[in-house]
Amino acid sequence: MDNKNKKALGYGVVSAATTIVFILAVILLNVFASKLETRINTKIDLTNDAVFEITDETKNFLATLDKDVQITVFMDKQTLNDLGSEGKSIVEVLSKYEQSSPHISTVYANAETNPEIYTRFSNMYKGDLTSYIAVVTCGDKIRPLSQNDLISYSVDQMSGTVTAANSTEQAVTSAIMNVINTTTHKITILETDSYSYIATLTEALQANGYEVETVDAITGEIDPASSMVILNTPTVDIYESTAKKLSDFLNNDGKLGKNVLYISSYQQSEMQNINGFLSEYGLKTGTGRIIDLNTANMYTTGNVYSIVSTTLHEDFLSGVQDKNLPVFIPTPGEIETLWDSRDLRETKVLLGTADTAVAIPHDADLTTLDLNTLAQKSYPVIAMGSKHSSLNALDRVSSNVIVMSAPDICDTMYFSSVATNNADYILSIINTVNGKEQAITITPKSLSTDMLEASDSQTRGMMVFAVIIIPLAISIAGVVVYIRRRHK
Repeated sequence: MDNKNKKALGYGVVSAATTIVFILAVILLNVFASKLETRINTKIDLTNDAVFEITDETKNFLATLDKDVQITVFMDKQTLNDLGSEGKSIVEVLSKYEQSSPHISTVYANAETNPEIYTRFSNMYKGDLTSYIAVVTCGDKIRPLSQNDLISYSVDQMSGTVTAANSTEQAVTSAIMNVINTTTHKITILETDSYSYIATLTEALQANGYEVETVDAITGEIDPASSMVILNTPTVDIYESTAKKLSDFLNNDGKLGKNVLYISSYQQSEMQNINGFLSEYGLKTGTGRIIDLNTANMYTTGNVYSIVSTTLHEDFLSGVQDKNLPVFIPTPGEIETLWDSRDLRETKVLLGTADTAVAIPHDADLTTLDLNTLAQKSYPVIAMGSKHSSLNALDRVSSNVIVMSAPDICDTMYFSSVATNNADYILSIINTVNGKEQAITITPKSLSTDMLEASDSQTRGMMVFAVIIIPLAISIAGVVVYIRRRHK
């Protein structure tokens, strides 16, 4: 063999070897990529609200996680993924937890074909798990999650349109914080006949790691371990014994450090015992309802009007992600602060209207009433009265009474909307007064848009192109180069 042929053969061997090495590299790269799929995000979420992503707050929290947490879903992964945008969004969000922390693992188990899956948790949870879609566990602590925890729904009162929102991150992050935390904050709800329902608020509190119990306002006892009591829009005035029960709870044997959230309504008549209790903390409720004469500050849906406010108190913004979003306040009632400060007590307006608002008297004849004759000013919508142990703000302990005059401020329509600060701000207030600094407030994300990603057929096409066509083309090119060089 002459030098020319030897040289050509050398080129051919190098070309063929290069091609083989490249093909093997592509194959190994694909195998490696498939193994990393659960730990690396391979999809791009281009929805307006990043529906299938988790927030930086959750990612930062997961980065500090040092305990192993397991998320068990009582459904086959593919079955859940095929349940429209709701199911797909749950699967996608859960995958982000595994990708964000080596301490998170997700297990999918079809409860229909493997009903014994529930018995694995019988020693950790004494209730019935069959009505739940998943559980989050760490050691011997467990937090069950229902479908409504992961997906929330709201109804437009004018059009009747039902909108779904993904609240998986809110529920799962809170559940993780709950099962890894040895300290649990407890809230007691005093049960009465009420003008409004607070199921959405209750679910949000539970999703944010609070233990919530309900006791009868008259006969029930408030657990001393509770950090907050909620009294929601009673249709009649509370008994003096109930008012004393609230005062004693706040006094806490002189140690203070307790909180009461009173939700009032313009539908209530004069509440003498409630106002007697509130007056200790410099607050009072009235029977009028507030509207804003400036239509730019009003929002109407059907027969329901809301005042739109952005006057959020700077001391309660730690859990608010977008401070520029407004709070929608449906049909608020009157609140009055009796003083700014007195001795070791002070009041604060946490949310107020613009100075173009008026109070419509409870017994006003709206057919003849001229709204322009009413006094215009800024009215409190959420106010807080505090009793402090000392004047030194750095080391004092306080008991607080928060009055919220618009019960529907916690309605699902507003709480699940990404266009309002209702959920963020209300939960931030509650978290702040309860000293729940680790809490992360996460707003459900609307599922009105879909993720832009490749379909299954497109994915298969790209795989064929990457794994077969490209290496084959390189091989052919190598052969052609070899033949051409050999015949030069």
